[in-house]
Amino acid sequence: MGGLEGPPKPPTEARGAPAKPWHPSIPGHRRAPKPPMAARGAPGEAVAPLDSGTARRSRSTPRFRGRFAVVALSILMMDPVRAAFDRIAEQYAADFADELARKPWDVERLRRFAAACPPGPVLDVGCGAAGHIGRFVAELDTRVDRPVIGVDFSERSAALARRLNPALSFVAGDVGALPFAGGACAGILAFYSLIYAGDEATAALLAELRRVLRDGGRLLAAVHAGAGAQRFTEYKGAAIDVELHHRRPQVFAAQVRQAGFVVEAVEVRPPYAFEHATERLYVAARASS
Repeated sequence: MGGLEGPPKPPTEARGAPAKPWHPSIPGHRRAPKPPMAARGAPGEAVAPLDSGTARRSRSTPRFRGRFAVVALSILMMDPVRAAFDRIAEQYAADFADELARKPWDVERLRRFAAACPPGPVLDVGCGAAGHIGRFVAELDTRVDRPVIGVDFSERSAALARRLNPALSFVAGDVGALPFAGGACAGILAFYSLIYAGDEATAALLAELRRVLRDGGRLLAAVHAGAGAQRFTEYKGAAIDVELHHRRPQVFAAQVRQAGFVVEAVEVRPPYAFEHATERLYVAARASS
């Protein structure tokens, strides 16, 4: 959810141009699915196991259809992203743990989310190694019926967040196959966890978020606004391989609606001076009946 310290960085090149060091602005990353032994399908549906997670598949690899095919492909593409967040977990936590103290815009949207959210569990999907977005919401409402659970596809990030926030629960899990029953949750925070895949895969990930939300449950998503994608190969001296996808406001809002939500707010703000130089897009929505 935030940017790194220091003067604003110039925009990095679009896809196909030489890559520059990455300055992720929001911990969220957290967000592409990691290859499970078997991915989750619809209730009662048999699901074929995935392969090792490499992008290249042999002729004997089973084919996947429909939404599961999209999620399976996203999982294969996200391996480098997960590996990057495993590698930079400690540095990432140090960079982002206190960022909300400098982001009044984000704080206000999180307060609105917490006030509108019905009783029940809240997921911080793509919680990152700092776990600070979920921690902020948990501290706003300490009722027993409002547990906040951090979810991250990087096991190292989830473990570090658990150590830094011992009062909260954290699990390693994929946004494309969340380890929760349908309708189990009252709210979902998705801060920068929907920025690592193309539009088609992102639509499927939004559908998975809707699956675990009960009717009337709340979603607050934050992504980078714009068009196209950027590739980054370095983060503070650590080698990474991450492609960040920008979202056009009306297109992303339409995807949220199509996933089964009533969109209540679509807002864009300019970057703070200390953030990576992209506009930020926030969508607040309610799970429709």
